[in-house]
Amino acid sequence: MDKINIKGNLSRHNLFYSNDLVVKARFEVDLRGRDNSLRVEEGVTVTNLKVLYKGSNSSVSIGRNCRVGGIIIVEDNCNVVIGDGTKINNNATRIHCGEFGTSIKIGANCLLANVRFRTSDQHSIVDQHTGERLNKACDIKIEDNVWLAEEVNVYKGVTIATGSVVAARSTVTKSLPSHCLCAGTPAKVVKEHISWDHKKL
Repeated sequence: MDKINIKGNLSRHNLFYSNDLVVKARFEVDLRGRDNSLRVEEGVTVTNLKVLYKGSNSSVSIGRNCRVGGIIIVEDNCNVVIGDGTKINNNATRIHCGEFGTSIKIGANCLLANVRFRTSDQHSIVDQHTGERLNKACDIKIEDNVWLAEEVNVYKGVTIATGSVVAARSTVTKSLPSHCLCAGTPAKVVKEHISWDHKKL
């Protein structure tokens, strides 16, 4: 585990990483609670990544050939999955699974700048008459080959479908369809039937 700066009692948790893991700068794992897991597959490059487990029974999985930085926060019974070949190009990215049992799943071959994900508002809004909580936490799903540009915010309950692009400084509060260019606050479809490429054509 010499490639990773580990805080906490490793014996209570399950950490695995491939021998070819490349750490270009800090890779810190802060373990609290118990029975958490981290799995980093082969071909991963890490630059300034912190994984913080604030509860127990949570998991983080980083797929093959990813490039990852930023901070990942998981609370009790939460799960984060980053698919094969996904690139997170900015160390300000924040992935926060904020309440019991929620998940954030990012598909394969996605491209992210300094994006923020939140499955929870972290505070409760309650109906005064019924006592019902109105702002419940929900999962986030990013399907394959999605590009999220600079300073995009993605909030609870959202699915962004395959092949779509979300423009810089947009805020995603509702699900977006596949192969669309989306922009704004809240983000809306501005052009359909698009594709994108990592290279300048």
